[in-house]
Amino acid sequence: MLPYIVHVHVKYAVVVDAATGLARWACIGTGAVDYAGQIAAPRRDGYRGALSGETHWRKPGDSGPESTREPSPACAASFPLQTFRPRLDRYRAYRAGAAFPVFGADRILISPMPTHLSAGADLERVLLTAEDFLEWLDPEHSADLIDGEIFMHSRVSIRHARLLNFLDRLLGTYVHEHGHGHLFREEVAVRLSSRNVFQPDLAFYCAEREDRIRDNHVEGAPDLVVEALSPRTADRDVGVKFAEYEQHGVTEYWVLDPETLAHRFYRRDGELLVEYAVGAARIESRVVPGFFVLREWLDPEHTPSILESIARIQDK
Repeated sequence: MLPYIVHVHVKYAVVVDAATGLARWACIGTGAVDYAGQIAAPRRDGYRGALSGETHWRKPGDSGPESTREPSPACAASFPLQTFRPRLDRYRAYRAGAAFPVFGADRILISPMPTHLSAGADLERVLLTAEDFLEWLDPEHSADLIDGEIFMHSRVSIRHARLLNFLDRLLGTYVHEHGHGHLFREEVAVRLSSRNVFQPDLAFYCAEREDRIRDNHVEGAPDLVVEALSPRTADRDVGVKFAEYEQHGVTEYWVLDPETLAHRFYRRDGELLVEYAVGAARIESRVVPGFFVLREWLDPEHTPSILESIARIQDK
């Protein structure tokens, strides 16, 4: 369930009369429940979502809002106060009167804040930023942030995996031998904009764009993107993601269908990605100098030897 949990909400009360069950609100961490442990556990288990507290608690002589803005003992035990307090001050400045700060798995998520949109009492959406998403993302899960919303990747078929493995080894070997740039699998996130971060199946960046590579993602659109279709993600790959790749400057976009073999190839023409090599037996890349594939190679049940294919490319 961990990939599907995005927000944990905490309230706290203590029973003051066991006979009647009468309870009163209390500051989180001051009663019988080990909230320091409860708050620390999601962080320890790899949770990357948000954690918020709404205590409904009032200190004697204080208003409700003033009391609930204070860090509780449980928070102080689980998060370093030297990082908590400055961010809490920024949070107060950002949202005066808010009940409680929002936490990430290992620090408070204050800057930037997710955007809350409401279209009525019964409809509210939370749009994440690229920074929110990259903080949440971990190596065990693959997902895209599309217009501020997370879309999980599905498990792929054997045909899908075979096709990508072949093209990854073929293109990766060629790029490495010729020093043309950097090829990444879907484990690497590509940040296109403040609310769009994708994990393409294959992403190639020319050597001169090495300065775009960061510790946990790459900034800006790849020069070449390869997406292999799967039933759950196909509509996004040829829809909203296609449009985002087009808008943000991808030069070539290869869309492979491991099931039907109806592969399609797109190349930049001004502001648009326009299909090319329609029905052609040989598909050339302008982004990777000298590189091409034969359409017959892109059958996952009959992929050729990598060494033989490289030799064929180099012999032209």
